[in-house]
Amino acid sequence: MSLTYPTAVFTIGTLQLCQVHYILQRAKDFCQPNEPIVFCGDLNSRPHSFTHSYLARGSVNAKHVAPWYHYYDSDQDDSWHPDTDSNDNGDATSLADRIANLQLTQQHATPTEPPRVRYLLDSTLNKLCRWLRILGVDTALETEEEEKARTGQGRMLLFNRCREERRTLVTTSTRLLHRRDCPPGGYCISPALLPSLEVILVHMLLTHGVVLVPKTFLTRCVVCNGMICNVTDSSEKRRIMQDYQAPSGLSEEMEVYECNGCKQGYWWCDRPTSSASRVKTAATRLFEICLRAGVPIKGETPHMFAFVDIEAERSKGWDYTDKGSELLKQKLDVIGWLKDEYLVCPFDLTSAYALKDNKGTVIGERLPFTNVTSSFVNTLDYIFFDRKYFVITELLDIPTSFPQLNDDGEGVMNGHLLPSDVWPSDHLAIGARFTFTAMENEKEASPQLLSLPTTLNEKEASPQLFCLPTENGQMPPPPPPPQSANLHRRKCDCGCVPQIKSLFEMAELRKQARLAKQANDST
Repeated sequence: MSLTYPTAVFTIGTLQLCQVHYILQRAKDFCQPNEPIVFCGDLNSRPHSFTHSYLARGSVNAKHVAPWYHYYDSDQDDSWHPDTDSNDNGDATSLADRIANLQLTQQHATPTEPPRVRYLLDSTLNKLCRWLRILGVDTALETEEEEKARTGQGRMLLFNRCREERRTLVTTSTRLLHRRDCPPGGYCISPALLPSLEVILVHMLLTHGVVLVPKTFLTRCVVCNGMICNVTDSSEKRRIMQDYQAPSGLSEEMEVYECNGCKQGYWWCDRPTSSASRVKTAATRLFEICLRAGVPIKGETPHMFAFVDIEAERSKGWDYTDKGSELLKQKLDVIGWLKDEYLVCPFDLTSAYALKDNKGTVIGERLPFTNVTSSFVNTLDYIFFDRKYFVITELLDIPTSFPQLNDDGEGVMNGHLLPSDVWPSDHLAIGARFTFTAMENEKEASPQLLSLPTTLNEKEASPQLFCLPTENGQMPPPPPPPQSANLHRRKCDCGCVPQIKSLFEMAELRKQARLAKQANDST
């Protein structure tokens, strides 16, 4: 493979979202039409994380977790850590009080600017770096110091710079991407494809969903990546033209520019042999191949490139007979998901322990934690169900404070931690009991969740439940009411509940079978 995506490429948050989306897509393909689903377990995701928002709200902007976009740090840990709290004096009671009052309404900040991709290329990709800068893409190049530290001393200054400047690493070394400390989002180029640099350029832009803005072409210094600024002072113009040995006969009235970083001088000249004309020709060529490959553009095309027929170049398409073009046929579904600003969950799910405001809007989870360790306290376990087909009748009662976890643990150092003699797992078990609901018109029906009890007491559950239609669409006759006309038996003959024994019933049958076998063997 010329392009590799090692495990170091994606952040944990990216992997969690992609895994959940993949599982539910496969479940959607497996399920029959209108077949309900319950999705539960340890999702290793906190409330208000992107994975939780995807499930609870039905969609999420996947670009927020793609490691090559720099909105903000999408992998920032927003959990509460008791060992880093400045007011923590080691008192388990004070910890319990604080965790019991945690606010679950924290939301991810909404970015105010569109996503941008910033690259950092290793020293072998100097030419590709110049091309990206010509196209206005923020691109840095590994410095000589960084290369010597990497190749001679094994110090990854390159990685540190990627993290500090939020840049995506582009390299020809698979060893770099296989390192544990490699920053997420790395893009690996096969050295065998370096002669096909145009293919690499468009594939990289398409992979990362880069949107080119023509008005930014030729605005970055090809030497240092600084911004090229217009020079209006006549004396400064003369100085720049003298310092950089401008050809004789050029008018001082011409447009002169200077990089705000390295102070490299530039000027515009229409002569075909001038450096300015050669750069314009290169920019035009790169613009055209990006259009043919389908790289998106945004904004108006400046006058300098107005002669480029955008529609005509789009219609030409990419010539796959060009060497190396097989790379453009390599597509990963995950990469497509991470470019989707509206990644939709294929099911209409809600959390069994959802916390809602007065308007019925989900604002978090009612459980402040399902996992408690010395360095992490938060909710990681969920039960999501299809709200169209299920009504919750009972919920398992879960501790919501440290004293409830261990009422004998007050004054005992770390007495609140899991697992313990009371709770044998490092995760608290959550549970819910559901009953199927019937909907005569699924498009119009909008069943609401009932007021939920907090204990497994059947006497407290009184949901309004009905039978589902049979396979031929006919509504079966209602079962004989045991106590109320609206109370459905746990097992009935209408077919709405499969006649399958529960885990407890199966365990009892196995026990009886073992006893019977032992009795027969003894005789």
